[in-house]
Amino acid sequence: MDKLPESIRELRPHAAWDLIKEAFKLMLPFLAGLGIREWVNNHTTAVMWLAAFVVCAGVVFFDRLIPTSHPIRKPFTESWLLIGNSAVLEDYADQADALSGMLEGIWHHWDRAGKKLTHPLTADLGNQITGWSQQELNLTHELLDFRALYGQHLALVRLRFQEFSSTAIIDGYPSGDEYVAVKMNISNHAAFLREYARQLRASIVMQQA
Repeated sequence: MDKLPESIRELRPHAAWDLIKEAFKLMLPFLAGLGIREWVNNHTTAVMWLAAFVVCAGVVFFDRLIPTSHPIRKPFTESWLLIGNSAVLEDYADQADALSGMLEGIWHHWDRAGKKLTHPLTADLGNQITGWSQQELNLTHELLDFRALYGQHLALVRLRFQEFSSTAIIDGYPSGDEYVAVKMNISNHAAFLREYARQLRASIVMQQA
């Protein structure tokens, strides 16, 4: 069997490494979304996750194969990057919707137990629950789960889209905002993520026009 050309043999390890690295980086928000959806019993089939991974991996692989000087390389990679970012933004928006529903459910659980969830993201939670019985303290388990997922979500959005901003991003976590403000901020945050995704899709159309 003929040996592969030197340029191909040198490219293969680099392409394989970038394939693994970039694919897992693109999959990070999807995996984070899976954790949130599992919590609220909004399951997604394994086929969707496999398909998302294959698409992301394929983009990275072909980006490496097309030479930098090739005339189709720049528009090809830019368009696929915008498509990928748009999909990630939509997934983040779905995560925000799930978090909003999760917070509302927690508020109702507290209300039925005769407790008021006034500041769900406060750093002063310990003082709020001083003197509670063990049964009442069990109410905090859901809230702590929510706070962990919410903080993770904000961190991932900041990391992936540093140019994106919303009141939820600005206020951050922990936050002294009251329940109503937090709920509204999360809903607006989801809407802004979807609007940003729409703008990216529109820019693809403009590039191809």
